[in-house]
Amino acid sequence: MDDGLVTVCTADGLGQSLCEASIWLLSTNGVLGAWIPLLIGFATVFFTILVNHSTRLNRFKRIHGFSQNFAPRPFAEDTRTDAGSAKDDGTTSDDDWLRRRDIRYSSSLEFVVTKYVTDLDEVLKPNDFDRLKKLDREDDGSSEIEYLVNRIRCYSMPVNRRTLFYALPFMAAITVGWSLALAPTPFLDLFDKTMATPGATQTEPCRFDPTILSLAFLGAYVSVLTMLVRAVSLFDLGPTTFFRALLHVVGAFVAGIIVWNVLLAIFGNDICGGRLSGAFYPFIFAVGFVPDAGLQFVLSSILSAMEAPIKQTKTEQPTEEQAENRLVFPAGLLNFLKLTDGRFARATKSIPLDVIDGVDFFTRFRLSEAGVQEVQNLAVANPILLYVETPYGIYQTIDWVGQAQLCTVVGPERFLMLRQFNIRTVFDLERAVLSIKSTTQLRKIIAGILLMTTNTMRDIEILSGSPFPDMNNPASGAKKTAEEYTRWAIQQASTATKYRFKLARDPAILPAATGGRPIAGYYVWPNAQPAGTRHYAAFEIQNDKRSQIYDIFEMDDDDATIKHMVRVIMDDLHVMRLRQIWESIGRTLGSDAATLDDSEDAFMGA
Repeated sequence: MDDGLVTVCTADGLGQSLCEASIWLLSTNGVLGAWIPLLIGFATVFFTILVNHSTRLNRFKRIHGFSQNFAPRPFAEDTRTDAGSAKDDGTTSDDDWLRRRDIRYSSSLEFVVTKYVTDLDEVLKPNDFDRLKKLDREDDGSSEIEYLVNRIRCYSMPVNRRTLFYALPFMAAITVGWSLALAPTPFLDLFDKTMATPGATQTEPCRFDPTILSLAFLGAYVSVLTMLVRAVSLFDLGPTTFFRALLHVVGAFVAGIIVWNVLLAIFGNDICGGRLSGAFYPFIFAVGFVPDAGLQFVLSSILSAMEAPIKQTKTEQPTEEQAENRLVFPAGLLNFLKLTDGRFARATKSIPLDVIDGVDFFTRFRLSEAGVQEVQNLAVANPILLYVETPYGIYQTIDWVGQAQLCTVVGPERFLMLRQFNIRTVFDLERAVLSIKSTTQLRKIIAGILLMTTNTMRDIEILSGSPFPDMNNPASGAKKTAEEYTRWAIQQASTATKYRFKLARDPAILPAATGGRPIAGYYVWPNAQPAGTRHYAAFEIQNDKRSQIYDIFEMDDDDATIKHMVRVIMDDLHVMRLRQIWESIGRTLGSDAATLDDSEDAFMGA
């Protein structure tokens, strides 16, 4: 050390403090307590944003590849012979109708593209940005998309620079936490605590164990890393993510201090630096990992203390006033928090992903990173987005979502039973019951499963205390068990009843611009009144300056109740979206893939 530095070090006041701080920063403890924590904090934020940016670009390329692979073939190559599906010269006169057949124009793919194009307009020129959005709907452009995407640098994007700036408080919290974990010595004097030792006339110091804060922080850091990885996997990283991470770290510090003081009040000086304190280290780490657990621990401790019986002898009974005062605080707290009705917890358990065919432990873990935690999450997921954000193929994700939708609506017991009859997805159920080739016998087999009694029904009957009414004699007030009620329901579903349907009357009024072809879907019209039907009513619908007259016919149908039960199941937005993807991809595979050449359906129609 030179003479000047010695002079400064021997000085009093600010010079002495600066000298000591400089020496500490250059020492081993300074490297461990300042420089390495600062590097970890900066690296955590910097590389998280960098990985998030790289994930965006790679997934956008994958989206483009998907749209090209499943683009529809030209009509001249399509061997289908649907009435009015295309002109004889292989062209189409209605762009809107063509787009409805093209998966590249589906709302599901639109959502995925919009998610990953957001904020790119800040770094790309207007022409390049518009060109990038349109490339997913063009038959070529793979080299062009590589050129446009690879030009985008991470920190040349304003959104990434803003995110880095907003992450500075989180970076500071990480630096402080790692400083405590790697070099806690300078912080020992900050946590002196005095408390009376039993039997002693003087107070003895009981230092706050810095290991407590270190463990609470390490638990929070592991949890925050998991949060950041999940945000990158879902492409949901932003300033809000880092603010949540900051609150998590701060909450871990606060929870660690509160839990330590609660333990100190319970165990006294025995927990200060002794073996007993080490027994609570895993618990403190868990509190840091989930700070809410610390709050729940404190609340439960308070409630337990307030609800504990007043010390009394065996012959001594508490007065009515004592008993009332003892529960004043817990009762008021519980009323303020408004507890959740937990009666039906046993009957409303989350359905695990393991019930889905093809999902094992490692697949479940990977899906959880994409925000899919249970079967209901998978049922409402976008299969294209799952394909883009996970390593699984599009056919696999479609199959999983189809299974999950069936499992969600019928329950796991009936879902597993239907699978024994080769009904795996929601579309298998639709085809088995509503197909024109379905049979009465098959519909009754499936209805028996859809209406069978399950343990969940029995649990709800018991937990709610509300037995099923006797619908054969409602006025009697008699009650039925779940088994008796389902037997009655199956009997009702097997009873013939009236069924109504509508048919368009005149196809000639369809817009001429489409060549007499419907704009979307199918119009079915009778040349004569269908056999076995009764004309019930007629009405006219006007829509988009077009009008169409419909006739309503009525007929007797043995399976009308079963069919409508399945129609209710299929009338779901998520099922409609999956059906659109299913049929769009099916068209790209071509009619040759629908049936084997020597099958009955190849000659008589599928």
